Amino acid sequence: MDCLESLSPCELVIITNVVTALLAACRTTEELNVLGNMFSAIGSLLSTIAAQQELLDANPDNGIKELQKQVKELQKQIKRLEEKACK
Repeated sequence: MDCLESLSPCELVIITNVVTALLAACRTTEELNVLGNMFSAIGSLLSTIAAQQELLDANPDNGIKELQKQVKELQKQIKRLEEKACK
């Protein structure tokens, strides 16, 4: 997102205000509430993703270990299914 990196904080605020005004135009109160809640949820989810990515970036081995654990569990499940199928 090179365009975001080139904006000053004030420019970003101005653009955000313009987008908000455009989205709010000709909307009912109910629609504005839905849009507001939707954008709040999007913001929360983006923050959660960023926080998890920072955690994984700080300790990259955690992701690999978790994947290895999941692979082992899947292998166990496959073996159990094969045993059931052979009965």
